[in-house]
Amino acid sequence: MKIARFWVRESATSTGGKGRVEQATGWGWSETNEHEARERARSAAQRIADWLAKGKREEAPGGEYAYLTRPAREEIVQELGDDDHPAAVVTRNRYGALVLNTRELMFIDADVPKPPPQPVAAALLGAVRRLFGGAANQPPAADPAELVLDGIRAWSAANPSVALTVYRTAAGFRCVVTNQAISARSELSESILAGLDSDPLYRRLCKSQECFRARLTPKPWRVGLGQPRREFPFEDAAHEAEHRDWVHGYDAACEGFAACARVERLGPEETISALAPLVELHDRMTLCDSGLPLA
Repeated sequence: MKIARFWVRESATSTGGKGRVEQATGWGWSETNEHEARERARSAAQRIADWLAKGKREEAPGGEYAYLTRPAREEIVQELGDDDHPAAVVTRNRYGALVLNTRELMFIDADVPKPPPQPVAAALLGAVRRLFGGAANQPPAADPAELVLDGIRAWSAANPSVALTVYRTAAGFRCVVTNQAISARSELSESILAGLDSDPLYRRLCKSQECFRARLTPKPWRVGLGQPRREFPFEDAAHEAEHRDWVHGYDAACEGFAACARVERLGPEETISALAPLVELHDRMTLCDSGLPLA
């Protein structure tokens, strides 16, 4: 599980054509010490400065998917398990929500597709037909959420040895495998993620960061807040204090909302002892049995 405990930002310069000096900054990380993080930061800053000095003629350092090659730059809020080999880590992500990162408790998110926008003319025609009874004999359109849930149930029926707990989220469904400890880099993980039609980007993140992720608290814009203005690591004490104030307001705004709702259990009624504390933490922090609106 790639979780960085140390983050450092460094600057570098590079001289380009006609003596033009370019300056850049870069972030470095380490799971173990600040020195390694600083070396990575210097290297990253130098690569960016050199790229600028060459007139951006090459692909930008790191490319479009640089975040797939390094841990997420998130504040560690809580660690669970062995200090040197934690089973899970709770972090606060870039938009302020708490996230559970797990080494072997598998989370699978399956989003419900949003219906394509209907042209105005087609919408008006449909309204006229309904008004005059023209659509009375047409079968109702299938509920996209029910189709996704049916797909999860079908996968479970074809894989009866896997214990799944299914939750509803604001955007779709979340499944948790409770009777097997699964490595995020394993072929089994890839097979389950593909079989349950999880987001391809999430699949890549699981494999590259060697963990599974599940959001524990609401997205701020769903509870009437904007995203925090200050990013971790904080530049100074003032920025950190501003962020803590934002978190205080966010916590208050989240009252009355849940991150997910338990739907059903599929497969064996089993949760192995190694995973039980993490499942309990997930259920408690998401308020999945509260009946509150999802956010």
